[in-house]
Amino acid sequence: MKNLKFTPLLLGGVAMLFIAATHTFGQELPKTLPTKEELAKNNKLFIELASKALHWEEPTDPIRIVGPLYFIGTRGLSSWLDESR
Repeated sequence: MKNLKFTPLLLGGVAMLFIAATHTFGQELPKTLPTKEELAKNNKLFIELASKALHWEEPTDPIRIVGPLYFIGTRGLSSWLDESR
């Protein structure tokens, strides 16, 4: 039963990766994109494509939300920073 719950989540993630890849990669995309099955079987390939498509390694400036609360991270991965301490 665990596999049945995990599979839709994985396929949803793969679908989101393909959507993001087709809209953001432009010329950086490989000539042929891997299939869902190839991405599901090859974690390294999935992470490489996700990091490029979702801008995980592109730096961005911190954004001050309010008071000592900031939104920090890269373009694709971010976190909250509370400077009140």
